[in-house]
Amino acid sequence: MTGPIRDWANSAFPTVITTFVFAAYFIKAVAPDVVSGTELWGYAMGASGLAVALLSPVAGAVVDRSGRPSPWRPCSL
Repeated sequence: MTGPIRDWANSAFPTVITTFVFAAYFIKAVAPDVVSGTELWGYAMGASGLAVALLSPVAGAVVDRSGRPSPWRPCSL
């Protein structure tokens, strides 16, 4: 049970960094202007969400089919 609790506690930091800090940096410093930066950031987040949605079932099936336990499992306890 400690794995899900630690995962929940650790997920706030990457969420804040990805949502607010890196997004603001990208929009204001990397993109040519704020409007196109916001648009590009939205497209990037949409593409990454789509990639996760499409690749996660395939990756999960590959791992399940191998039959080996995950070597990272002890790290999640």
